[in-house]
Amino acid sequence: MEGNKIARKWWGIAWDKNLESYADFGNRIGRGRSYCKNGLILDLRISDGEIVAKVSGSNIYIGMA
Repeated sequence: MEGNKIARKWWGIAWDKNLESYADFGNRIGRGRSYCKNGLILDLRISDGEIVAKVSGSNIYIGMA
């Protein structure tokens, strides 16, 4: 990530927009962006049918989607 943008390429911008359309709670996307901008994403692994992330917030959280 450079500057204030999460994505720079057209496909990254499209992916971000698509994620926003699925957001079940309005604050989750913003909170995720904040974690990313502040360097709190410790590990992110994307594979077929699975996304696993280790995020440092008030505690270290390992989430799967």
